[in-house]
Amino acid sequence: MAVAPIQTGSDLQQVSSSKNDHDDKAITEHVEDTFHSPGVRPGHVGAAWMPWKRPAEFLAISLSPILMARYLTIVIPSIYYGSIFAWSVGITIVMPQKFEAPPYNFAVIPLGAAFLAFGLGGVLGKWSGGIVGDKVVSYMAKRQGRREPEHRLWALVSLHGTQLPILPFMFVGCLIVGLVVKLQLHWIAYLFGGGLFFFCLSAATGLLQTCVLEGYLSKPMDTQAVFVIFMSIWGFAIAFFVYHWGEEHGSLSEYIVQGALASGVGTILCAVFILKGRSIRKWQGMPIASN
Repeated sequence: MAVAPIQTGSDLQQVSSSKNDHDDKAITEHVEDTFHSPGVRPGHVGAAWMPWKRPAEFLAISLSPILMARYLTIVIPSIYYGSIFAWSVGITIVMPQKFEAPPYNFAVIPLGAAFLAFGLGGVLGKWSGGIVGDKVVSYMAKRQGRREPEHRLWALVSLHGTQLPILPFMFVGCLIVGLVVKLQLHWIAYLFGGGLFFFCLSAATGLLQTCVLEGYLSKPMDTQAVFVIFMSIWGFAIAFFVYHWGEEHGSLSEYIVQGALASGVGTILCAVFILKGRSIRKWQGMPIASN
């Protein structure tokens, strides 16, 4: 025996409202969830609005990530991070080509398992870039009376509690990798050097990415779009020249240059933005915390 559904006043009002929005819903072709349960409000599934209905607003949203790149405290750390990400990609590109050949003669499975060293370094680095970075920010905020995005950069260059400076160890990791390739040392040294670099990269990722994010908190997706695009550009480009760089100029000199750029440029970047980051953001009209 079928039971006819009963429409309440609120249901009729909702139907009436839905009819008024008929044109919008026909265009977006979304699906309404007809299930109702206590504590769950019916929501909208699909596009909020289509680009051709609000072209000016759509254009502004599309250009917003591009315009975010005009801010120095956003774009410069993003470019720098893209470079150190590229050096990490270079380590993973060179390793299989070297370890498959004599004197190492790695088979496919042991070669793949060797990459676990880099993963281990990355996992451990998350602690350094996350928890310790927050502790450094809290310490600096108490000391200076205000919280700044650039406070996180102290964790890259200074000794704080149990935290060692990250940037010098990037150079050490690259140096170890270069020595192994040049002198054909034991393969475990390559994994140690590469794992050390990935530890530093993972820590720097948390610190730099959060610094960029906090630089313009009202537009977090735009800041991260700038951060990710430069990482992608560097990571794509490195594959086309990193191996030939080592073959033509020597692996040791290649990795020394990479380590020097990672440590040296990073130190200069941290010094400039720690000292002048707030002034630069204020000069460019970025949001500034009042306390």
